[in-house]
Amino acid sequence: MTSISNRRRLARRALALLATSGACIGLGCLLGARPVGRVAGLPEQGSARWLLRLFGVRELLLSLGLYRSLRRDDPQQARLLAELTALAQVGDVAATIVTALGGGLPRRVVAGVTLGALPTLACTWLIRRGYPAR
Repeated sequence: MTSISNRRRLARRALALLATSGACIGLGCLLGARPVGRVAGLPEQGSARWLLRLFGVRELLLSLGLYRSLRRDDPQQARLLAELTALAQVGDVAATIVTALGGGLPRRVVAGVTLGALPTLACTWLIRRGYPAR
């Protein structure tokens, strides 16, 4: 059985990983919407780049909150923001699947978004485990 301190340490590492990866993704989408869109196979439209930038802003804001909860060692905020991040990822997967079914996205985008959600869900599980609800 893993001790409470080990669970807390894993939760803090998962929190740092979520914050760092979200910040990198957010900055990439915000500053490099055109190349990210090309790699993802999105249409060369201003609206697609605009949506990528909005996605980047969302990722940056969630990451800043995660980082803040890590710095303050705030279990409630950490759980809430990790769960919001996981919920956002599940929403991204659902929206991507619906858009792909309508013929708007290639399958590799669906696969990438779905596989990209798995580490977020795993980190959220570790955070929930390390910061139990009171």
